[in-house]
Amino acid sequence: MELLYEEKKDGPRILFYADYNPSNSLLRSYFAAIYKRLIENQVVRRFRRIELVFRVNSEFERDFFKGINKALAKSENAYVVLSDVYRGKNRAFINEDGIYASEYERKWNEHGGMTKIPQRQRDDVLHSISKQAALDCIGVIVHEITHLWQLRIDKTKKIIKRYHKKIIRCMKSMLQNAKLFKGNDALAIHWTVLRKHVLLILDYISTEGIARFFQEMEKGTIEYSEQSLRKTYADAYRHCIDLNKKLGNLYSRFMHMIKVQHNISNTEFDNIAAELWEISETIPDYGYLIGMHVYHWVSNAAENLSLQDLAQVPYHKLIGYYETFCDHIGWQPVVSLHSKKGVFSYKKHVKMLTQLRKETEHIVVWK
Repeated sequence: MELLYEEKKDGPRILFYADYNPSNSLLRSYFAAIYKRLIENQVVRRFRRIELVFRVNSEFERDFFKGINKALAKSENAYVVLSDVYRGKNRAFINEDGIYASEYERKWNEHGGMTKIPQRQRDDVLHSISKQAALDCIGVIVHEITHLWQLRIDKTKKIIKRYHKKIIRCMKSMLQNAKLFKGNDALAIHWTVLRKHVLLILDYISTEGIARFFQEMEKGTIEYSEQSLRKTYADAYRHCIDLNKKLGNLYSRFMHMIKVQHNISNTEFDNIAAELWEISETIPDYGYLIGMHVYHWVSNAAENLSLQDLAQVPYHKLIGYYETFCDHIGWQPVVSLHSKKGVFSYKKHVKMLTQLRKETEHIVVWK
């Protein structure tokens, strides 16, 4: 890695590293401006030192358009590494090329291709792409720094550790149940995968929701206006309806397959595997959006709750605060834990999973 930029003024020391050939940097000229915006953020200011490692794929050295296409294929624009956090390093990795490529693609679609832009305007368009990508980069960085800050809080560290333990327990359960399932090992495995994801939805709402909330606040896409509060509610409501529908379809499929367990076709297994794969891919996104709304509303209602207090609230208390506030203003909560009031009622889904388990107790010894 090579240090490209370093700054410390009225805030933390932030170091900008390049994990690539520095000549291929897409946003280097904006690092000073990015720093100035970052130190205005209250989460960022809680740190003394932050390392940002920018990455650009090697295709850019050979072919700009191949580099763009490879960047667009990436699944994430930034991430943190838990081992770094536990070693005391406040470091985030930023896929600079992915952020730039997303804005490049948007401009490409807007103009129907770069070649259709008059040459005299092309430089201005490319400059606007870099400028917007730099602005997008600020929100992405704040999102990851919020994760770093969360991980410094003991309760949040316990959530992450519990998250990993759940996954390990589920994997063991999958292996045990597969062996015990008479001729239909795959059904037991699929049920366990489904159960794992339903149980982890609340963790996504808690850990990812607060990061997305601060990211969107930083970008200015949400605020404490009635219009903004209504919009996050509507978005979360719509996603809860969609999540209920997808899980409901899976429950129905499982119930049918349990009843005809000795005559399950390969096509049925393929279909349910495809739906489970889709759920696996999209549940984090549901957690982002539903969690962002919950934190948005709770932070608006609980004016005396500090930023640090908000991040330390366990998810069961967080959703409890949220339900109480919804009751107070006469709105249906989009998510509920112990009651059945929510659009997405966690209690109802756990009940459905338990019912599926009872239907199969004569076949499988559940652990």
